[in-house]
Amino acid sequence: LVRCSLGRVVASARANLNESIRERGATLQIPSDLPHVRGDETLLVQLFQNLLANALKFHDGSAVVRLEAERRADRWCIRVCDNGIGIAPEHRERVFEMFTRLHERDRFPGSGIGLATCRRIVGRHGGEIWLVSEPGEGTTVSFTLPVDEATP
Repeated sequence: LVRCSLGRVVASARANLNESIRERGATLQIPSDLPHVRGDETLLVQLFQNLLANALKFHDGSAVVRLEAERRADRWCIRVCDNGIGIAPEHRERVFEMFTRLHERDRFPGSGIGLATCRRIVGRHGGEIWLVSEPGEGTTVSFTLPVDEATP
């Protein structure tokens, strides 16, 4: 794991999703002062790309996605918040299992591996991932990553 700029990581993930963002008329609210972490930059781009893609996909209107970062001792807690369709309480843990789909493919296409992959990436970095959600109220996916001690 090396020093990674989350600003650069998120910019790469966003660039990979530019067409989807444009097609959906989505608004992404990304702070300009995202921190540096200890990580694998390629895996972190995949993590953010999966989370942003889900926020864009599981939506019935104009997506608004907000990123937040809060330092907690030797970890950064990163949150990806959306105003999408939400997840019922009984499915909040299941969505992190490989090949788990909650919706028909004709409504929301996908393989059901996105959040399982996110859990593996966060775990590889020694962090945790969880979500808070209510149907119709959006979802906030939170995860922790190690602070890069070279930055405040």
